[in-house]
Amino acid sequence: MLGQDFRRVVSDQELNTRTLEHSVQMMSVVLQDCWAQFVRGLIVSSASGRAVSSNGSSIVGSHTLGNVIKVEQWLVLNRPQNRDVDWHVTAISLHWATRLKIPNKSDVASALGSTNSPESELRAYRNFIVHRCKDTALRAQQNVSLSSYGHSNLQEVPMLHVTGGARVFEDWLRRFQLVATVASKT
Repeated sequence: MLGQDFRRVVSDQELNTRTLEHSVQMMSVVLQDCWAQFVRGLIVSSASGRAVSSNGSSIVGSHTLGNVIKVEQWLVLNRPQNRDVDWHVTAISLHWATRLKIPNKSDVASALGSTNSPESELRAYRNFIVHRCKDTALRAQQNVSLSSYGHSNLQEVPMLHVTGGARVFEDWLRRFQLVATVASKT
C-alpha cells in the first residue's frame, strides 16, 4: 500500500516540487514507523509463543512470559525512561529480544542484521527529515549507503533512481519486505 501511495504521489503532475518532496519525506517517516511496528510484533510474538517457524512448528515462548499480554506488560514495566523502545534500530531491538529471551533470537538477528536491510540508511534519512540540523545532515551524508547516491540535496534521496530503475524509496520497501519475509520464517 505504501508503495502504491509513493508511485501515485511521484507521478502526480499537479504537485509542485515542494509538496512532492514533503509527501515523500513523510512517507519515509511512515515507512520507518511501519518497520518498527513489524519488528516489535515479531519479537513480542516470539517471546509469547505465538511465532511459527518456516516448517510450521510453533516457537515456544520465553519460559517466564507465556502470552502476548504478559509480554506487553513486561515491556511497559521495563521500557526505558517511560517511552517505547526504538524498535526500528536493529541493535536496540535485538537487545530487547535478548532480554525477553526469545528462542529464535539467532534467526531473527540474522535477518534483521542482514546487509540487505535498509534500516541504517532510512534511519539517517528520517532523522535528517525530522530534526533538520547540521548534525543530522552530516550523519546522513556520512552514511555509506546514502552517500553512494552522490547527491548533495538530501530532500530528494527517496526519489532518486537506483540500479535497475527503481527509486530509492521503492528499493527500501523491497529490501524491508525481503528482510521481513526472512525474519518471519524463523
